[in-house]
Amino acid sequence: MRLKGKNLKGVLLATAMFAASASMAMAANTNQDGWQGNDTEGWYYYEDGQKATGWKLINNVWYYFDRSGLMAQDELVYISGETYYLNPTGAMATGWYSFENDSDILYNYDIDVNEAVSDIQNPVFKSAEESYEKVWLYFHENGTAADDEWLQAESGLWYYFDDIVMVAGDFDHEINNARYGFDENGAMMVGWAQNYNNQSILAPNKDSRTWYYYESNGKKFDVDSADNRFGWKKIDGEWYCFKSELNLASGNSVGTLIVDTLFNNGAAADTTSNFFYVDKNGVMATGVTSVSKDSVLVETRDEWGLATPNKVSKYTGSNVDILFDDNGRAKAKTFVNGRYYADAADAGVNCFDTDSFAVTAYTSKDISKLKGALVKGAFVEKDENTYYVDKYGDCVTSHALQIGYVTVADGSYTFSQTATGAENEFKAYAIFDNKGVAYDDVAATRTVAAGSKKYISTGLNYSDTTGVENVTIFYYKN
Repeated sequence: MRLKGKNLKGVLLATAMFAASASMAMAANTNQDGWQGNDTEGWYYYEDGQKATGWKLINNVWYYFDRSGLMAQDELVYISGETYYLNPTGAMATGWYSFENDSDILYNYDIDVNEAVSDIQNPVFKSAEESYEKVWLYFHENGTAADDEWLQAESGLWYYFDDIVMVAGDFDHEINNARYGFDENGAMMVGWAQNYNNQSILAPNKDSRTWYYYESNGKKFDVDSADNRFGWKKIDGEWYCFKSELNLASGNSVGTLIVDTLFNNGAAADTTSNFFYVDKNGVMATGVTSVSKDSVLVETRDEWGLATPNKVSKYTGSNVDILFDDNGRAKAKTFVNGRYYADAADAGVNCFDTDSFAVTAYTSKDISKLKGALVKGAFVEKDENTYYVDKYGDCVTSHALQIGYVTVADGSYTFSQTATGAENEFKAYAIFDNKGVAYDDVAATRTVAAGSKKYISTGLNYSDTTGVENVTIFYYKN
């Protein structure tokens, strides 16, 4: 059997070498029967004056002799489709055996360990070479090497032999169209596994630690089964999202846990309708969540592969509160506890400057690009009512908000966002009731209260100047 280097995985295993017991006190006798030879030229076994060939059970120990009768010794041999190891005493090996990665035994058997080392892109080890200081094999009770098969050790741990070499130090070993992980000792991984040295993962957490998840049967969570190459999985009551990196130019892993990222999980196209956030532990957010300005922002598929990923700070200079529904999707056009979370480019929101009284479209704010983000310092129109949220994002109640100035003359009113200095000029206000709704359609000279003061209606509609609907302009006369 010729082993394929691309499939070889080997590593140290904390297991003692099983040495078969056999006596080499092989003195010649006059009948030419028994052991003959020496350690230099090799050993033969005679029976009825004839050299033994093939398999021979001697003192309850199996040996193998080639066609010339020479005993196989300290070598791997291929016999009738199976691989065996005859240890230094010539005894057929059983159990675990390790070999130095540059061993003549492996070399003579045509195992190219160096090729296997160069093929590792995602090692458990600090260096791929470290994982191949030793190569481990296992031989069954009948002497055959474990070959393309699973083996459960007495410890209960599972191991796999690709060709005849134990797989180890590999997070993405493919077996029967499924991917498995094997630690530095070759044990199959189950549950969470951390790759603490991978510097080339392209899923957005660009630090040196990445996480994967393996089912109880060892299979790596399959993210490639979905069209968008994402995979959501519920683990211990929390939802996590994994991203495939297999087909990216420099990627080398499948099913990397996404962490601390606000991302678009659109399945068929890049849309703004399916934004999710996973925190620094990879847990999917629900409800109102504070997202750091330093969190990764992925708005389109192409951005997953950026060497320097975008951050939420692209749209805000500070952390931002975003509302997510019970399924983790960013939720918009919604009041929660007196705070409003807007849709991207929400037409129902108009920003308001309390110093200049200027009204500007919400789309002029960079943060309007973040669906479900908390609105601050703006008028909000919803269900034919108008509200005002202050600089903290809280909806004001029983409140008078100055919006400009009113000039009163002969029963007529003139509204302006700038002061003229006239004697008959008063401050103009929008008045909000105890539910936060702006008073609207209030006839001129009628009054409404806010706090301890009463404000007089001008009968003017604020929308005539600013476009903000459902607001009557009031003034306060001392």
